[in-house]
Amino acid sequence: MIAVGQGGLTLEDHRQRLARIEPDDAELARLEKTLYGHLARLGYRRVPLALRRDIVRCILSTQDYKPFFWIEGRLPFCWNDPKDWDKDYIKYQWGHLNPRNSVTNGNGKVEDLCLMSARCNNHIQSSLPIRDLEEYFEGSATGRRIQQVSKKRKKLFASRDWQRVSKELTRTRRVGPSAN
Repeated sequence: MIAVGQGGLTLEDHRQRLARIEPDDAELARLEKTLYGHLARLGYRRVPLALRRDIVRCILSTQDYKPFFWIEGRLPFCWNDPKDWDKDYIKYQWGHLNPRNSVTNGNGKVEDLCLMSARCNNHIQSSLPIRDLEEYFEGSATGRRIQQVSKKRKKLFASRDWQRVSKELTRTRRVGPSAN
């Protein structure tokens, strides 16, 4: 049986309606805004919008502007929370490739952030570190997607572009006991 979301839509209805997988300008602006809180928890303060925009676009570029666990299929395998099943686009969530419950200080780092659909964040990753997911999904379409995106992320984080972003971000870092 397929669950019924808000407005009487079924999951199948919602998946059929998902026409826009890649985020549009409004969704990108929302992600830039919601990134602020994640960066604050990591010890950064007053991160300018332009820098948040760079971070969002850098991370999304490694994901081909699709959810982290995106794989092609008859219908999308990434979808929204039931309360958002009326939307014809993916409402992205910030995910942590090394979730906060698996890192020593409970915060992680900027390089752990990725963008997922609610389904991917809650059901595929399910608070597991990316290394465990690589092992679990090895050889599958999801495993290949993890490898593909991870390779692009490694290249991004070694790039001059990211070094510039990282340097600018470091300037906003809190110092002293308030960094926690």
